[in-house]
Amino acid sequence: MQPADSKMLEYLHDATVLTVLYDAEDRKGRALTLHVKCDPDAGYAEWDGKRLSVRLESIVLLSFFVFGAVARKEQINSWGTKVSALMESEIVRLQASGYNCEGQRFIVAFHSGSILEGLCQRIHVEEGQT
Repeated sequence: MQPADSKMLEYLHDATVLTVLYDAEDRKGRALTLHVKCDPDAGYAEWDGKRLSVRLESIVLLSFFVFGAVARKEQINSWGTKVSALMESEIVRLQASGYNCEGQRFIVAFHSGSILEGLCQRIHVEEGQT
């Protein structure tokens, strides 16, 4: 798996979400993996139409609001780095208590209205692992 630049992750718009896996087994840190199939016209030739695993590693904070009353497939609408005011206030609260909050902020909006956001130490992308 290679580290992902936050600008690269913007090319996941319109990717179909195949599975979301929360990994709580490793005592060193939690992780969440999104298995996706990229849109063939996403604009990043190396990912267009391919299956990827996007792994959020060493999660510091995570919130996943899921709107499940949807009949169609789940797709990523956008991937960004500006988290909600509520999430940012939680990060500030943790920092004030002495917790290491270095890492990557992320917010993923889905076509269904679901929202995934948080802070993790690393984001890695691997091709063909879905």
